[in-house]
Amino acid sequence: MHTRFLFVRHAACAQTDSILLGRALDAPLDARGQDQARALAENLRHEHPLVLETSPRLRARQTAQAIAAATGLVPRVRSALDEMDFGEWGGRRFDHLALDPRWHHWNARRDRASTPSGATIAGTQALLVHLLDLLSRRFPGATIVLVTHAEIIRSALLHALGAPADDYRRIDVPPASTTAIHVQDGRMFFDANALRIPA
Repeated sequence: MHTRFLFVRHAACAQTDSILLGRALDAPLDARGQDQARALAENLRHEHPLVLETSPRLRARQTAQAIAAATGLVPRVRSALDEMDFGEWGGRRFDHLALDPRWHHWNARRDRASTPSGATIAGTQALLVHLLDLLSRRFPGATIVLVTHAEIIRSALLHALGAPADDYRRIDVPPASTTAIHVQDGRMFFDANALRIPA
C-alpha cells in the first residue's frame, strides 16, 4: 500500500523573486499569495488529505492555514520541512549574491557544495527520506500534504528520480504548486502527471 505525499510550495511573498528569503526573513504572503493559497486550498479539499504538516516559516504556515480552513485539518509544524539554512546568504538580494563566488560554486556543484551554514542537498534529502518513511509507516494509504519550500521539493524530486543534485535546474517549483510523490516499501516514486498550479 502506497502513501501519497502532496508537496506544496508556499504561496507568493512580495520579495520572492528578488531576495533569497531563507530563514533570515520570515516574510508573509502578499495579496497575490493569499489569493493563490485560497485557490490551492480549494483544490486540495477535493484530495481528502488525512494529515497536514508545514515548515515553521510564516509564509508556509499561512499557506497551511488556508489549506486547514478548507479541509478541517490541524497543521503541524515539522522542522524537516523548514527552508534550507543558507546562513549569511539568507535575506540578501539575488543581484548581490551574483557577486559572491561561493554562490556560483553552490549553484554549479550542488552535489558537493554547501551553503555558508554547512547545509547540503544530501543532508536535506536524508531528513526528507526519514520523514516520509516515518509518515508512510504511520499513515499507510493516506494522502498527506506537506507545505514547504522550493529547494526542499526539488531535493525530494531529485531523490525520487534518482537524479544528481546538479540536475536541480530541470525542476521548476512555482509558488503554490503541488507535486505528488508516492512512497511504498521505503521507495519513492514521482508522479509526473501531478504537478499542479492553481489558476
